[in-house]
Amino acid sequence: MEGVIHGRKIKYEDGKLWLWREKHGKQIFKNPYWFELKGNITSDGYRCVGINKRLLKYHRVVYYIHNQ
Repeated sequence: MEGVIHGRKIKYEDGKLWLWREKHGKQIFKNPYWFELKGNITSDGYRCVGINKRLLKYHRVVYYIHNQ
């Protein structure tokens, strides 16, 4: 399943989140690729991932992609 969150393409496949990387800053890649979002675990026990300088909870991103 694929979707767009905050202007970034995100794919959920085999229990993992993938982010489409086509540029770094202002530099555009010749060969864009899918990058795995691993995130970190907060003190509350939630797994968080950063998308476009925003920290989002992993389970909410998965929920959003499922309902798009």
